[in-house]
Amino acid sequence: MDCPEPRRAGCPHQPSRAPLGREKTAAITGTSQGVISTALAQAHLRLILGVLGCTVIGGEVYLQFKPDLIDDAGHITVESTRNFCRPNRDRFATLVERLVIPG
Repeated sequence: MDCPEPRRAGCPHQPSRAPLGREKTAAITGTSQGVISTALAQAHLRLILGVLGCTVIGGEVYLQFKPDLIDDAGHITVESTRNFCRPNRDRFATLVERLVIPG
């Protein structure tokens, strides 16, 4: 369906006026086979999430992917890596708890 300019109300191609990430909370964690790829992707993602109105916690986790780092159920198998990720997970949980409005 083509929409004549200016776009008319109800046009399926018209972007939403409400920020997609408003009232969403995010933490950024990534992994890649190289040592820099996830850092670059996460920096870009942080910018995008900010534009969308997400609340993003400070700090990021960069992991170099190695075989057997994550099992089939999605769990980190290396204890030292779990311990490395834990503070970021805990900061995220604390932020979510602070943002939740009881009621």
